[in-house]
Amino acid sequence: MEDNFEQLVNELFITPLSIDVLSKLTFLIEQQTFESDSLFVSQFIQSLLVLEHWAWKQLSYDCYQWINQPNYLTLFHTFSSFNKNLILNFDNIEVETKALLLISCTVDQINSIFEQINQSNNDNDPFIAIISFWLNNLAFFIHENPQFDTSPIICHINQYIGRNYVMTDQFKFYLTQLQQSNLPQSIFTTKQLFYIKTCSFSLSSYLTAKAQNFLFTAEEILHHVGNKYLQIINIHSHTMELWSKEFLICITYLTGFIGGCCWWGGEKLTHAKILFSTEQISYDLVQGLIRIISYKPIYKEIKNERLILIDIILKFLLFILQTQNMIYVFRSHILLPDILLTIVENSSCDKLSLCAYAILSEILTDEKLKELKITDNICNFLFNILEQGWHHPLKKYKQMPIIYLLRSFSSLSKSNTIQQKVSDGHKLSFFIEMCDEYPIIYDIIWAFSFNQDIQQQLRSNSSFMSKLSQLSKECDNEQMCKMIHGILWNLEINHQNRSTLEIKNGKRFDIMISYSHKDKIICKQIYDELIKSGYPQYAFQQQRKIVPVLLQKQYKPDGWLLFLIGQLYYVDFIKYEFSRAMEILFKELKATNIVDSNADNVQFKENAVVTSHVLQMSSLKLYLPPILPEKITDWTQIHVQEWLTRHNLIHLSRLLVDCNGSSLLYLDDLLRHGDIKQTLSLLQEDSLRRTGQSLSYIELSIFGSLMNEQKLFLQSNVAAQVTTVASDNYKKCSLFCCRIM
Repeated sequence: MEDNFEQLVNELFITPLSIDVLSKLTFLIEQQTFESDSLFVSQFIQSLLVLEHWAWKQLSYDCYQWINQPNYLTLFHTFSSFNKNLILNFDNIEVETKALLLISCTVDQINSIFEQINQSNNDNDPFIAIISFWLNNLAFFIHENPQFDTSPIICHINQYIGRNYVMTDQFKFYLTQLQQSNLPQSIFTTKQLFYIKTCSFSLSSYLTAKAQNFLFTAEEILHHVGNKYLQIINIHSHTMELWSKEFLICITYLTGFIGGCCWWGGEKLTHAKILFSTEQISYDLVQGLIRIISYKPIYKEIKNERLILIDIILKFLLFILQTQNMIYVFRSHILLPDILLTIVENSSCDKLSLCAYAILSEILTDEKLKELKITDNICNFLFNILEQGWHHPLKKYKQMPIIYLLRSFSSLSKSNTIQQKVSDGHKLSFFIEMCDEYPIIYDIIWAFSFNQDIQQQLRSNSSFMSKLSQLSKECDNEQMCKMIHGILWNLEINHQNRSTLEIKNGKRFDIMISYSHKDKIICKQIYDELIKSGYPQYAFQQQRKIVPVLLQKQYKPDGWLLFLIGQLYYVDFIKYEFSRAMEILFKELKATNIVDSNADNVQFKENAVVTSHVLQMSSLKLYLPPILPEKITDWTQIHVQEWLTRHNLIHLSRLLVDCNGSSLLYLDDLLRHGDIKQTLSLLQEDSLRRTGQSLSYIELSIFGSLMNEQKLFLQSNVAAQVTTVASDNYKKCSLFCCRIM
């Protein structure tokens, strides 16, 4: 067979070319594609290179001499499959050898190929289909091996694609076609898929691999296609059961292209504001992407294009989680953690599983995260890509900057499994090596330092301990100081000096707010309100009153925390609106007294979902902003979701995901005055179609009651008079400081 292959390749240059030679070559290449034998590539590298050159020459020179001959078409398709398999499975072949074979064309040949595409009037031209396969392979190779993005051929291909295909009206025309709610199959032509799949894939692989400038900026590209992409997701994420294979391909590579532009744009994120221009638009996009991966036929059978789609969406969602303040949207999907774990179970792809774990690390509570079991192969894969990213000249793993990997790992580092793997694999020194360039490493090591084995490894590293000790005295970054003191505290090094360190700053901190990092945003909001109102806050060391604040539904304290607060009254920020919960918190802190008489009273609407207080304290005034607009008609989709989830109407929040305040009022009116039997029947059908669950009549009853209360509040305009008088203890305080720990 070996001699036969070399001979057959040589016979390609004999005129006229025998059809029998084409058939035999096709058979041999197909056999090697199936067997994935690296020895074959090693032994016949020269013959394969000759074959690659011959193929590019045929593709670039007057294709209409052979395009209608089935043997030629079959050979090109088979050889394209071999090349894709070469990228995927021939692990023993050096990547430089693969590049030599795959990028074996010339600039003139590429120009000739594009010219033939431009001159074609046939939207289903078989030549465009073949070229798409070959360019897809080049894009996939750059995706897997971004170090070859500087190849002159790769640069030329993508400069041409950007200028002549993507940033054109024709590309926007194809996107407009995809915005139709009912997509005729006839729109999915070979040329359309070349634009939407091949050009998008090629450019996204190239841009995310490059550090240097391109013809266009990320901002310009997102301005060109971003809005149409958002509308496509908004329209079609509700009707996935109607998706054709071709449309799934379009969504896959468009999402990869948009996500790639976001990654490529860097950490300044000015380009991302174009895509996430308003909170509502951001909300709609996240909801749409989550709907797609939540569609059972997608995540139950992960293979081929579905695998690529899920991988791309998970990476995009991870980018959104780490750069946009959208975590509440993710957490409102109570089934999302189970879906992500199912994706991990059903996928044999480590990269996909790691992305799912990374999202879980962002949305799970710390307690759930600690219990998360991460398999050995995923742990090893994670450490491997971190090491590759650290040693890469651009500090990237493939297209992903290492800083994003570290942000995900920062959350995963709380997992007991990860901590033990770091200890057993002696990986601590690797993280210490990175800490000067990436301060987030100190946060990771802080999490590690809860593990007893890692504690011992840290204590035995004298140079790092000296560094921590020095930084604890000199560091002027508050967040960094917390991390360093946290590590030292876990190592029982700075217990004696803790109070001294605080007093040295000239400030006495009257309260410690202990919280999970997952609740940082709302804790910061509480912190700001307390600071603005001038409240003194009391430290545990002073044995002042502890006020537990509940931020997570069904949270149960345990261990030392249960011992401290088990019998105390909880201020429940889940049960109450923020303003009402703050009022209760003020009362618990005994910072103000409410009385009935004062000349400077301010108005307060009682029992309101939305309230506006003025709390007087000496010359300081605090205006608590309303969480929701007073009028339901002013509520956006985001306001509706917040209101529903806050009242524990989880199923309705999923069913009414696209409703704004006006829609809510219309539904309430329909339930009260419409044909109740027909309304319930339609709601039940809608619920089964959109959520896969039956309608919750209990939630519907609660919804009706809450809507009634809300309407009564709007009709009433009862004023309450509030005056705040500082307590004697407060008057004695001349310095008010607060620290969140």
